[in-house]
Amino acid sequence: MKYIFILFISVAGSTIYAQTAKEYYKMGIKNNKNGNYYGAIENFNKAIALNPSYDSAYYSRGFSKFFWNGWDDSLKNTAAIEDYTKAIALNPAYAEAYFSRGLSKFYSRDYKGAIEDFMKTIALNPNHAEAHYRKGLSEDTLKDYKSAIEDYTKVIEAPDYIPNYVSEAYTGRGNCKYKLGDHKGAAEDYYSVGVRRESHTGGYFYAIEEYDKAIKSDPTYDLAYYNRANAKLNLGDKAGACLDWKKASELGNKDAAEAISENCK
Repeated sequence: MKYIFILFISVAGSTIYAQTAKEYYKMGIKNNKNGNYYGAIENFNKAIALNPSYDSAYYSRGFSKFFWNGWDDSLKNTAAIEDYTKAIALNPAYAEAYFSRGLSKFYSRDYKGAIEDFMKTIALNPNHAEAHYRKGLSEDTLKDYKSAIEDYTKVIEAPDYIPNYVSEAYTGRGNCKYKLGDHKGAAEDYYSVGVRRESHTGGYFYAIEEYDKAIKSDPTYDLAYYNRANAKLNLGDKAGACLDWKKASELGNKDAAEAISENCK
């Protein structure tokens, strides 16, 4: 009976400690959401002290260290990587831990190490659009343009639609195509970014920048001239719009000819 009572106390105590670790973890998550990263680190420290196998606490503490401004970039990336590595050791299928470690390696300029972690993320979650984007960016930095194009394309076609990353992926893919001599392909990607920029309020100025790049890549791209004209008109530059419509019309764009008759008298 005495043995059973002691066993009961032991089990009950373990349950209390596990709940307390979880409570500290929840407090840390709340700190992170409020931008109090130092407070989050303290709470995750307490959670880990009570439960040294708490993989999510290690991961979240790494996240806090990555964003905390109390260290310089080199130190916080190193500290974050240590926690992500511990989380992975405890849970080898932790896709987000691989991704976040890859991100810290990327910002530490360890691009090859970053690519390895992004590959592991993708192996666990093939539709992880941001991992494909960051992998493409790492490959782009290492001048592996063909591999980068493949990853940027994955982002563009990803079912997990992330608007900002799609635009950046088009730009990155366009840059890689241009560097590989595919100027027409680059122009099409820059054009796609321009169209996306126009869809946002006040995006005409940025759209024009993308159409400029498309035209520089392929001076015969009639659609880029036509859309740049429309963007200029929306910004009040009617004379500039008419010049672009004229060029688009000369290149065979029928809509441009109609726009000239309506706006450039």
